[in-house]
Amino acid sequence: MPKIIAHYHGYLRRPPVEWQFMPMMPEGAPEFARRFPEAAAIFDNLHMLHDNYDDILVRPDLYPTMTAKRATSSRSADLPAPDPRHQRSVRGLPRAGR
Repeated sequence: MPKIIAHYHGYLRRPPVEWQFMPMMPEGAPEFARRFPEAAAIFDNLHMLHDNYDDILVRPDLYPTMTAKRATSSRSADLPAPDPRHQRSVRGLPRAGR
């Protein structure tokens, strides 16, 4: 566990700002994703939802007031399925958003 915590703290000290996509479970834990594809897809979906809420909460240029944040947060549950062009997958594993 100390190794995992140190790795995580490395991200806090040096955020990977060059990343263009959120890492998905098959990339970060391929064996887990192979053995438990539904759980991996659930994790990826929750990870994306969390990332969306982070944007709502910390982007005053997009959501300048608490009213705007609340309205957007309330609508988030009704979002359409993600655009498949923005998803990545490993052959044979379900993609996030499904």
